[in-house]
Amino acid sequence: MYKKAYKSFEKTNPEFVYVPGGTWSSLNDRHKVGPMVHDNKWQQNVTQSFWMSKYEVTNARWQEFVKDIRQRYGLDSSKNLLPDTNLWTGQLLYNEPMRKYYYRHPAYKNYPVVNISITQSEAFCKWLGERIQSSESGAYLDSVVVRLPTDLEWEYAASGIQGGSVYPWGTDYLRSTKGVFMANFRLLPINEARKEDGKIKLEVDYSTSNPDFTTAPVDMYGSNELGLYQMGGNVAEFVTATNASDVESEKGVSCGGSFYDPPYYMQCHARDYYPTHSSAHFTRGLRPVVTFKLKEVQ
Repeated sequence: MYKKAYKSFEKTNPEFVYVPGGTWSSLNDRHKVGPMVHDNKWQQNVTQSFWMSKYEVTNARWQEFVKDIRQRYGLDSSKNLLPDTNLWTGQLLYNEPMRKYYYRHPAYKNYPVVNISITQSEAFCKWLGERIQSSESGAYLDSVVVRLPTDLEWEYAASGIQGGSVYPWGTDYLRSTKGVFMANFRLLPINEARKEDGKIKLEVDYSTSNPDFTTAPVDMYGSNELGLYQMGGNVAEFVTATNASDVESEKGVSCGGSFYDPPYYMQCHARDYYPTHSSAHFTRGLRPVVTFKLKEVQ
């Protein structure tokens, strides 16, 4: 029964991969106590197994969602779920073509949806959960929950089964052994390097840091060992905060960094914050996770 249920889920939901649960320590914890301290001194996080989308949610998938809501509930309901494409030109004034074409043009169908809010993302998760429950695999499922991952779940999945690496692709370097960058992020050229008090000081010139590139197809770069693509770069992904101070601050949290962010945010343990009242942004998207309970065998 259980084997059939899992095979059925994999067949009807091939965009999700299984992330086995485990006990692990965050790189944040290692930094706090120092790398030379034995593992048992680091805080141990216990994460239950779940299924995670291989890819960031695409424009095509979001359009499918909006179309289905329009057919079921009417035009007004679907309008509330459309991305705010005007955000493309809020900071990036040269991006007028993106405002016009990014969401709707077929050329961008396999690119990550952006300019959607946390509330819209949660509505998408609810819709997807209903779709899974009513699919062929739903016959085996007692309940299905589709949601945004917690920040700890996200970091755990980005780090892979082995963990310990700075970046999701399993190394501590931004380039491959062939010198190719491993993610879509913002390059920050060094304007000046000078020595001060015996230390090298690097000055970064943000004004010439080439922010005029954009997202890439969700499957353009290689996956990590779990089969998850672009956990670093491309778009920052909405997560749910687990740290008490983050929850109390009423700020939203994202992980993974984006095409517009510097390399620091590509790291598995890095978090970024945004005001929850204006969560929609041209750099943020989502990657849902699924948990479910199987029906008891009669």
